Amino acid sequence: AFARDGGRIEQQRERALEIGLGGLVGSGGTSDPRVLAFARLGIVDRAVVHQPLARDRRHHQPLVADAEDAVVGDLEGNVERIVAAVSEAQRAAADLVVLPELAVTGYPPEDLLLRPGFVRAAREAVDEVARACTGTVALVGAPAFDRDLANAAFVCAEGTVKGVYRKHFLPNYGVFDEHRYFAAGRELLLLEMGDALVGPTICEDVWQPGPPATDLALAGATLLVNLSA
Repeated sequence: AFARDGGRIEQQRERALEIGLGGLVGSGGTSDPRVLAFARLGIVDRAVVHQPLARDRRHHQPLVADAEDAVVGDLEGNVERIVAAVSEAQRAAADLVVLPELAVTGYPPEDLLLRPGFVRAAREAVDEVARACTGTVALVGAPAFDRDLANAAFVCAEGTVKGVYRKHFLPNYGVFDEHRYFAAGRELLLLEMGDALVGPTICEDVWQPGPPATDLALAGATLLVNLSA
């Protein structure tokens, strides 16, 4: 994982590029040396799905759908809306569905996140969404608890959760108070869809110059997506 010290992060990044230029070759997956270099340093996690990111033959664009309209605290209703959006995307032959930031809980859930039962129910809701993702891949915004609570994007595909990305930059000004509830993520995630590498980010992650977007690009991402509220 990324060290908290900025100098150490830069050293890791430079070392990753050195390893990449050395021509690492992997097995059982991508052989892109940049991806393997970052993965060996623990900077990148990978989620592999069997759904390729196809292209619209008329416009040569990836087939990506988005969805909106979450209600704060309405886990059941939000799941219904998300599953409906995923079903609609599947009928439209979309390969990837991008849901909003914290789509499962609604944004901002604020002190609902201080209730352990609510966080557990939100995680169960993600699993319910994942079971509906059998013909497409969905990036679903929801809180993720693993020692710390994170503002996260879940990779839902093939009926299960394939990976989790945790937001790096947490806004704490104006109407935003994410530091009250969340710990910042330190790792990157690359979603491998056929020969495409998708790099998920969440909202303010792409407001910042540099990482995580630049590091995803250096690690081989061919498409960056952003979940925003």
